[in-house]
Amino acid sequence: MDAKELERGLLELASVGAVRVVPGTERPIDEIHVLATPGPSPKQVVRDVEALLLTRFGLRLDRRLISVVQLAGAYRKGPERVVLERLTVEQTRQNLLVRVGLLRGDEQATGEAEAASSPESRALLAAEATLRALEKLWHGRVRFGVEAQRRIQVAHRWCMAVRVGAVATGGDSFSGVGVALIRRSDEEAAARAVLNATQRRLQIIAPGPSGN
Repeated sequence: MDAKELERGLLELASVGAVRVVPGTERPIDEIHVLATPGPSPKQVVRDVEALLLTRFGLRLDRRLISVVQLAGAYRKGPERVVLERLTVEQTRQNLLVRVGLLRGDEQATGEAEAASSPESRALLAAEATLRALEKLWHGRVRFGVEAQRRIQVAHRWCMAVRVGAVATGGDSFSGVGVALIRRSDEEAAARAVLNATQRRLQIIAPGPSGN
């Protein structure tokens, strides 16, 4: 397995700032060294790495082979970070309507997504609604789409993985993968996975004027 290809894939994770994969002789990988971005805990970073390797490359890795270094101040929360404020799921006569409220500093935005109700649609709608709210917070300077969404099991715990694609004003594009533990519901995990996939990239894009 090509180490450079693995590194390129891992760099799509919002929680990974830099990474080095050490190939093994008797196994595919001997070590993975990660420099984590501010925000997520080291345990979350390890889960992100495990989940991406499993879903993208079909590689199940012993977490003891993953080392994480995080710079001082990584847990400081500034007003630029986006927080999941609320999530509601409403069953209409025929469709399922998901609303997600996000908070960034003093600014709040709500996104909605609606589709025919099915067990598979709930998490996807939550991811879409989260992206619509992010677009409002950035006042249309970025457009998002869900490229993939999947429920996966990592170290005997169920997680939600979401791959997000984005195009910013001016034509710049990026994609990211976010992973979140399923604690209360698939919908909440999908919303948090979207935030994990986008936080780092959005910090370098100015939200722009609100137009009010």
